[in-house]
Amino acid sequence: MDGKSAKQIIDEIPLTKGKQINFAMIYDTGFEFIDGLLRDGEASAVRVYLHLVKNMDRNSGAIVTDLSSIISDLGISQATLYRALTTLKKSGHVVSRHRNLFEINPEGAWKGHSNRKNSALFMTAGKKTIDRNVKYRLNAASKHQEVMSVAATFEPVEGKKPNQGTLTSDTETALAGEKK
Repeated sequence: MDGKSAKQIIDEIPLTKGKQINFAMIYDTGFEFIDGLLRDGEASAVRVYLHLVKNMDRNSGAIVTDLSSIISDLGISQATLYRALTTLKKSGHVVSRHRNLFEINPEGAWKGHSNRKNSALFMTAGKKTIDRNVKYRLNAASKHQEVMSVAATFEPVEGKKPNQGTLTSDTETALAGEKK
């Protein structure tokens, strides 16, 4: 050692300019969960879990993504993805109260500041409305090969009740553009 403190060493590490530092924290509960999945032969569930954690929004701990994006990103089959998601949901580490919205349990994994874990979307279970910004990943498996993330906010609309439509069916018209 040359007598430098840990802070000095960290401060001297060259960082990429213009980009936020991107990190995810896996806590002991998350490591135990991953270890248990691997012992049970559930490697695909581990891959899906880590993919969701990697891409989750740092403020809400959730991600809105269509299943074909996950299939495309991981190179797995639809059946494998469904089995993995079932395993993750049963474990209590992932909740999906709305179609294509995946909320990650912040006790296992978290992105962002640790003092915001209690405001994670996962922690709002049982509340009637959701009012958080959530990262949304567009379908990489469709016509475009690039995956983009845009902010989406789910807010209650006064006087309106949710219908049984899906995000996919609601956006197909918008994506097609206006027909003249």
